[in-house]
Amino acid sequence: YQAMRRSPQRISQLQQEVKQLEKTLKQLRTLPTLRNELLVRRARNFSKTQRPYESFWMFYDLFKENPNDPQTEFFHYATFSGAKKINKQAIVLELGRSYRAKYKTGDFYSDITAGLVDTLEAMQAFPEMYAIIVDFLNTHPNDPFSSNFLALYAGYQLEAEAFTQLIEQCNRWLQQHTNPNFEDGLYFWSALAHLQQSDFKPAVKNFTTLIEQFPTSLYLEDASLRKGICEFYLQDYKAAHATLLAFTERFTKSLSLDQAFYFLGEIEAIAGDPTTAIAYFKKADAKTTSQFMHDSVAFRIGSVLEALEKYPAMRDHFQAYVKRFGQKGRETEAYLQIGRAYELMNQPNAMLALYRDTIERFAGMPENMGVDSLIESYAEKYESNLKRLTRTVAFLDQMIEDPSYRETMLTDRGALFEVFYYDTEIDSTLYNRLRNNKGFNLDLMEEVTPLLKMAPDYHSQLAKYPKQTPKEFFQSLKSRYLETGNFVAECRMLMGLFRLNEVVQPSQELTREKIASFTPRLL
Repeated sequence: YQAMRRSPQRISQLQQEVKQLEKTLKQLRTLPTLRNELLVRRARNFSKTQRPYESFWMFYDLFKENPNDPQTEFFHYATFSGAKKINKQAIVLELGRSYRAKYKTGDFYSDITAGLVDTLEAMQAFPEMYAIIVDFLNTHPNDPFSSNFLALYAGYQLEAEAFTQLIEQCNRWLQQHTNPNFEDGLYFWSALAHLQQSDFKPAVKNFTTLIEQFPTSLYLEDASLRKGICEFYLQDYKAAHATLLAFTERFTKSLSLDQAFYFLGEIEAIAGDPTTAIAYFKKADAKTTSQFMHDSVAFRIGSVLEALEKYPAMRDHFQAYVKRFGQKGRETEAYLQIGRAYELMNQPNAMLALYRDTIERFAGMPENMGVDSLIESYAEKYESNLKRLTRTVAFLDQMIEDPSYRETMLTDRGALFEVFYYDTEIDSTLYNRLRNNKGFNLDLMEEVTPLLKMAPDYHSQLAKYPKQTPKEFFQSLKSRYLETGNFVAECRMLMGLFRLNEVVQPSQELTREKIASFTPRLL
């Protein structure tokens, strides 16, 4: 305008505008920058749009470049969180340790401690993890994270079998704090450590304290069950029964009902009420989803039936178990019990036939442990039952063929007792069968035929006893498995022969790779 000699008035106006703009710019340059705020918003937008790497690096730069910024604690936390998301463990450890050292009462102290503990756990850096947890529980007894930290710490201590250390540490925290929010956990984990040491009295005491003082505790259900189990092991059956029964009535949807009913069954069995015991065992079986519990219940019911001398029911029970679970359960062990029932019913031939069939079916399965017991049992049972049948038949034949001997047995019960007492190869169950039979009297001197009806058919069992000896049976199967190349099954037959004092070398070298699939008993 000046060069073009324009209006002085307009030039003056423009000069005033320039001065005002320069003044405004000077004032603007004194205002704080919004750069960091904009970068934070940008970093957060990266997080919201699932771009964790970009978000992390922006926060990391903010943290490094602004050590004195009012938001530096937040930058520290945000960088730590980002590093954890993208699994930069070294930076997580560095920032976690430095934050905990610098901001003892920081806004993010609990969250960063939790993230640091989580990373150390993943790295299996347990000593440092333990130290951080103990320090946190020492200084933050009412923090929301404290209960979870205690559970994590106690779980690893139990796994490491550091029971005494766990008990002592729980006691220290109980003395150190007044009403910490993890107090119920201190009683629970201390009791559990005592339980693991079979120190049941203090376990019951701690469980009782938890149940009585913390009725809303998350540990209440578990503590109620374990208290009853501890009382059972203390042989305080009355208290155990009351505790476990109360548990089943209060926690009707508990996943641990199967355990409660199982121990109630044990208590009734000890109390001499097998009917109620079996009823409780069946309830445990109905409630459980655990194959281990199904197995435990089945074999426990079988033992009760055996104690009641209900051998046909015992046989039927295990046959039903095999049909129900097959190889999911302890199938070969169940066959062992079925054979035992046959033996107790004086049907050894049925037992031996079952064992032979089962051995042939399962010998080639490396992971099956029950077949090992069957192989060894077959070797023993064949000989013991053959001796028992042979001697029992000889005794009965002497009773039949020798009138004077028969008269002695009929008239002198002491003589009858001595025969069975000193000759242990005669079937011991025959003694009570004869002694308690009303027909076992002098009438047998006139007609001896009823004598044979007082006892099982030993003569028929002996006549049909398998001619193939265990040695021949194992050798035959060994040859078959050699042909098919089933090395595990072959070695199992060698185990059977070894049981008969027959030492035979395997056809192949026993390398580490081969014996890796062997069961402990086979080894």
